[in-house]
Amino acid sequence: MGEVRTIIVCSWQDCPFVADATTRFAAKYHLSPREREVLELIIDNNDIATIAEKLIISVGTVKVHAHRIYQKVGVTGRPALMNAFAAFGRSSH
Repeated sequence: MGEVRTIIVCSWQDCPFVADATTRFAAKYHLSPREREVLELIIDNNDIATIAEKLIISVGTVKVHAHRIYQKVGVTGRPALMNAFAAFGRSSH
């Protein structure tokens, strides 16, 4: 029988360990406060338009922040960022 994994699904606001991991991840990669806000919303699986609406900024500005996050983390897009965050969370426990 294979390995059984439990997946916990919650937003960063609802799970203290996710919020803590987000804080540590942002510090590790020297994200600005606004980049951290964008990161949190990306991790919470919001699309670019929703992030823009929630932060009251333009879609273009969200794309700029996301691109800077990708550069700082050393990834090429959202799926790779999500994988990097998940790996960071697993390794930091």
